[in-house]
Parts: sequence; C-alpha cells; structure tokens
Amino acid sequence: MLGLLLGRAAPPLARQAQTLLAQPTAQTACLASLATGRPCRLPLQLGGPWPSFRSSRPAERSLPPAMSGLLPAGLNRGDACAIGQAGSARHFSTRNLRGRLFYKRRPKMVPTWKFNQRSKWLEGAGNRKGVCTKVFVANARKPNSGLRKVCYVRLSNGRVVKAYIPGIGHNLQVHSVVMVRGGRHADVIGCNYTCMRGQYDLLPVKNRKKARSKYGVTRPNIEPKRKRFQSLTTAVDRRLHFYRTGDEIGSDEAIPKRVAYTVRNNAPITYRHSKPKKKSK
Repeated sequence: MLGLLLGRAAPPLARQAQTLLAQPTAQTACLASLATGRPCRLPLQLGGPWPSFRSSRPAERSLPPAMSGLLPAGLNRGDACAIGQAGSARHFSTRNLRGRLFYKRRPKMVPTWKFNQRSKWLEGAGNRKGVCTKVFVANARKPNSGLRKVCYVRLSNGRVVKAYIPGIGHNLQVHSVVMVRGGRHADVIGCNYTCMRGQYDLLPVKNRKKARSKYGVTRPNIEPKRKRFQSLTTAVDRRLHFYRTGDEIGSDEAIPKRVAYTVRNNAPITYRHSKPKKKSK
C-alpha cells in the first residue's frame, strides 16, 4: 500500500511516512480525505505539507491511481466517509454514568421545591378546617408523664390526622368543627398537628393572662391603675414645684404634670445619661 503511494520517494522519506501511517488516527484522516475530497494535511517533517488530492469540480472527485490501494477490498467511498465522520464525532470522557447525582443535576439558580414533611396533609395551606372523629387522651412519652388531650380530625381534603388540643380544659367532642394548623408535639406519638383555640367550636382557654394569642384569648378590658387611683400631693411636692416654676399651689390643688400627656411606649423627651465626648483638637 505504501509502495503505490511512495514508490518514487526517497528511502528516509518513505520510512517516516510509513511510521506515521501506521497510527490509526492518520489512517482515518486519510480515508476521510479520500471520501470527502477535502485536503488531508498531517504534520509531517517531510519538507512540505501532505499532498492533497482534490479536483476542481465535486462530480469529478475520484481516488488517484496511487491511492487506490489504500482502500481495502469491499470498502467503497460511502463507507470511508462514514468512518471519517465517526472518528471526528467521537470524544473521550472519564465521567461515570452510574455515579451519584449524574441524572439529578439541575441549574443552580432553579429553586428546589421544599415543604414540611410533618404537616404535608395540609397540602400547602397554613391551616385547614376539619371535623373531629374521635377525642381521647394519650400517655406522654418518656421522660414526661401525664395525659395529653388529642383527637382525630377529618380535614376538608379528606385526610384524617392526629391533632393535639393545647391548653387546660377543652369542650371538643365527636362532630365538633375545629381549625387545624401544623405543629408537632414531641411527647405525643404521631401527633404533628395542633388545634387552634378560639376557632369554630373550640373555645379559648379560661383565665389565661400570658401568651394569650396562642390560646385564642382576647385582651381583657381592664382599667389601668393610673385611672383607678387618685395621686396625692404633699407639701414637699408643692415646694419643689414652687422652686421650679415660682407658682404657689394650694393644698387641694393638683400639681400639673411636667409632661402634658401620658406616653406608653415612646417618651417625648430623651435623657442623656452620659456626658458628651470632647472633640480632640
């Protein structure tokens, strides 16, 4: 095969060409060049580029007589073209297709869909209406002890969940309508939901003064002490008021306040408890 191509070449030149054409990459490139008619230029140190066989018109492209022996028997021009294209499209990769997260990769900016697995039967809603199917007590898990008031509730979406009844005392029974929110109680087995006090049939907790919003208790209407009691003035207060303002007040008169109105949260005057720092010159 090399004798037909390099029959007239010098012996050193023929030996270099024989060494290069022994590589599979060079043979594939030559076959692709013969099939497509494009020039095949390999980096040979033979004093010049690899000779290209290309006709002026594509219809007249054919294998040169000297290169006809390169094609094996039974290999036509289309097969050689397919071999060339397959060789050029193949790429090498060390990526393990069976490795972890190969098919699970996603763009970093795409948010993941997360939700609380414990309150999944609310189906994305903050709370759901339901009907009690059973009201009972359950023993607390160790190391706690006591009877926890729980109930089975059939939600509006048809799911039946185990809900905890917070607070001291309740008025729930079968067929009572309640509002259920998410909220786990660790000392009750399988209880991941909580009934909301003050909603539907479940009444607020009685005599609850602290953390009222958790138990549905409204703010009590209690008159503040400053309105219930009358402040008394003494001679000392009247004398200090005379020193400040120069006005004399009788024993039955009330001393006017230094601040004309009562402030609950924000004071109208600010007091500076520390002396201002001197600026260094």
